[in-house]
Amino acid sequence: MAIIASVAMLGAVAAGMCVVGSPTHQRQLKLDDQRISALSVMANAVHRYRLVHHTLPGDLSELRLQGRWSSDPVTGEPYAYNRLGDDTYTLCAHFDAVDQRHTGDYATPYLYTPGSPAWRHPAGLYCFHFAAESDNVPVLGTPR
Repeated sequence: MAIIASVAMLGAVAAGMCVVGSPTHQRQLKLDDQRISALSVMANAVHRYRLVHHTLPGDLSELRLQGRWSSDPVTGEPYAYNRLGDDTYTLCAHFDAVDQRHTGDYATPYLYTPGSPAWRHPAGLYCFHFAAESDNVPVLGTPR
């Protein structure tokens, strides 16, 4: 009887891991969510900066963001900001896992709410493109 219970328990654990993924994968998704939250805060800060100064910041230091909002939660490296033009810029981060929670086109323009399809990303370095004049809606999603 104990053998049957042990096999059943092992089967349940294996099935659970197939559904939600391994603990390592879940940790990767949680860290990626933290990165998305930080990028969202930065996008808001860039937008506010532009409203006040009528230009995009030259670099992220002008936003005076601190701690978890300015650097990767694992490596401590600052997130990348690239000013592309007068009203366009990218925010880039290195992601641990593919965001498979949403399907479809990466470039779908949705608001910058974490968890929305606009924040889908592959694993690895990925840059979200923003147009400040359109309320920071990601207008293009191209890996960099």
